[in-house]
Amino acid sequence: MTYMPAAVVTGAESPTALGVARALDRRGVPVYGLSSVPKSPCCRSRVWRHIVPVPPVGQNRWLLTLLDMAVRLRVRAVLIPSQDELVEVISTNRDVLAQHYDFVLPTQDTVTMMLDKAAFHVWADALGLPVPETQIVSTRRELEAALRRADFPLILKPHLRTAEWQQRSPREKAFRLSCASDLCSLPFELFDGESRYMLQKWVSGMDSDVYFCLVYRNRSGRELGYQVGRKLVQWPVDTGSTAACISDVDESVHRLTNSVFDAAGLVGLGSLEVKRDRESGRWYITEPTVGRPDLQSGLATARGVNLSMMAYLDASRRNPELSRPSPDVALWVQESTFPRALLWAIRKRRLDHRSLIASAMHADTVASAYFSRGDLLPLMSEVLQGLRYHSRANRSTPRQ
Repeated sequence: MTYMPAAVVTGAESPTALGVARALDRRGVPVYGLSSVPKSPCCRSRVWRHIVPVPPVGQNRWLLTLLDMAVRLRVRAVLIPSQDELVEVISTNRDVLAQHYDFVLPTQDTVTMMLDKAAFHVWADALGLPVPETQIVSTRRELEAALRRADFPLILKPHLRTAEWQQRSPREKAFRLSCASDLCSLPFELFDGESRYMLQKWVSGMDSDVYFCLVYRNRSGRELGYQVGRKLVQWPVDTGSTAACISDVDESVHRLTNSVFDAAGLVGLGSLEVKRDRESGRWYITEPTVGRPDLQSGLATARGVNLSMMAYLDASRRNPELSRPSPDVALWVQESTFPRALLWAIRKRRLDHRSLIASAMHADTVASAYFSRGDLLPLMSEVLQGLRYHSRANRSTPRQ
């Protein structure tokens, strides 16, 4: 049998990392996970050879754990990050980590620019790429002044989703502001942990107007595989992560993605999220992803485009082949967030019923974040965890 070097996947507690591990395991790759939450349902999967805990705090905790993991393995492994924080850690320390791991990342300048939403917006706007009207603010006074002259609604998002942001706002990637007074309802003081924010004009439409294109581009920048998809509902609705999506064949999204990534010099894993304005019909870029897979990457795997395996083969210099999606229509669901997103969207009249029903009826393949035949423990653990959470919440609610 051909020797398959191990793969080390960071953020093993997330459904994104679990999807990567399953995509590699089905091709016979031994997969090790690094996790700061080693008791997470995703860490209960049988596909992990071993889960290595990462200290919850400490300077350079991820770098030190990666170096310690390299000593344990004793041979070179392929390194695949699943969070922006780790893309930055690996990119910044690429000279040290390249002595022990194989990985494919763009240049440091490209990584920095694409991780920083404010820097990406300035770069894209200078090139004439379709981005929403945006103001970048660095102080509370600048934010309040920008709100006074703004046309609502707006999207407020940090320039970086740092570990501090994830801790303070584990659910919200951004906030939708309908008026200036909405700022008072935010659950924390914005500038306590973040230095810059973006105030972005709201692109009219619903979650079903949000599209994405997942890609893998080899070391020379040649695209080896891609998958276009359309979101059906997000959690939180309007501003969150994918709760359900469907494969799509809109070539205009693919062309726009290639034009952005060609200009940026992207290699490796990446994706572009765009939204079609319901009033004008124009596409607007909402955010890129660099150096890592997306939550909904299982949609591509379900259609025969195994982006994670491409990343593994290219990193280990095994020349992955060009791959194109199958003609089947695939539906992808995040089981724990989809019910909540569906109920909330129905209640607030933010659900595109026609798209959701049509997608369910025409899907040839259904993939999901937690469920997999022969590997049921992640889903069972996630369901039990959710039941415990709701049980505790009900017990703590005072009776009238």
